[in-house]
Amino acid sequence: DKIIADPNLFQVQSILRKWSKAPKDIISSGNLELIARITERGGGYGIIPERIVKLLKLDLIQVPQTPSFKDELCLVYRPEFGKSEYERELINLITKSLS
Repeated sequence: DKIIADPNLFQVQSILRKWSKAPKDIISSGNLELIARITERGGGYGIIPERIVKLLKLDLIQVPQTPSFKDELCLVYRPEFGKSEYERELINLITKSLS
């Protein structure tokens, strides 16, 4: 058994600390789509965001009894941004797409 993941990601590090019976062999990649595709083809256990699996419409499920990481996305901008109508509309569009 192998894990396919980007070990530089905080989320991956958190999951690996919690996963007591994790495979020791790790295939490292910074490309989440590649990790997902290799996992789908049976290359090992992939640690990838659920949104990537849904976006690529992959036939993958979370392994029961394994740790997960609840991540949040947010919009952060400088106070001077958002004063024009165009900037406010852009903020609204981004906010709606994150919800």
